[in-house]
Amino acid sequence: MRLQSFSYSMARYDQNNLKAKKSMEKISTGSQISRASQNPANVAISETIRAQVRGLERGQRNLQDGLSLLSAADEGLNHVTKQLHRGYELAVMSANDTLTDGDRKSAQKELDEIMDSINDTAEYLEFNTINLFGNDKVLHLAGSASGKSLSIDLEKLNVDALGLTGASIETSDDARALFPKIQDAVLQTTHQLTKIGSYYETIEHEMERNSVLGENLTKGLSKIEDTQVGREVIELAIAGIRQQADHLFIHDTNELAKGVLAIFK
Repeated sequence: MRLQSFSYSMARYDQNNLKAKKSMEKISTGSQISRASQNPANVAISETIRAQVRGLERGQRNLQDGLSLLSAADEGLNHVTKQLHRGYELAVMSANDTLTDGDRKSAQKELDEIMDSINDTAEYLEFNTINLFGNDKVLHLAGSASGKSLSIDLEKLNVDALGLTGASIETSDDARALFPKIQDAVLQTTHQLTKIGSYYETIEHEMERNSVLGENLTKGLSKIEDTQVGREVIELAIAGIRQQADHLFIHDTNELAKGVLAIFK
């Protein structure tokens, strides 16, 4: 009976030693599943969630790039709008018959510079080497790993697209004829500005939604993976107490065995 108890205590000692090692590993690493063998089912779940979290993080950076692109587009559109307002002012001035031909030629020179400035904005305004207003284009922003994307529609915005090719204010009649053309061009750029603002709000809303989703997924991952330190400390202490009890029992059994063997010497 004593030998059976000895064998049982040795087995239990090894089990408690293994439990103690596992608890110590969980406490030291901070993870309940540092190895797949510890909990295969939870490993599969945690890796799926981790992939979702990383996809959302990358998606957030994509959306932030989208906001930066929209900020650049907004600056370009505001510049074009200001140039158009100045062009309209020059047209109104040139429509006045108190101006001389020399005055109108000077005004025309400034108007030509305005048109060149608008063309330069359309041709050279870029974000990450992507030309923004040289041609009509649709840009897609990947918001997350789920495949959901947001679209940004940008329109060509040079002088030709604005209907201002050959704009002239060299005569009062030319200046008066230019009024509605510039007004239409302003409406076109204002429409683009309105869309940019709408895109900006949509992206910010999507980023906020993704942030909440990512936070919830991270909390879920933490519940699956993170060590409950308090519980593991208790488990470690219990395993230690049991180890000590088994150690004492094994020691006593060894001493008894030595005593028995000494009788037969």
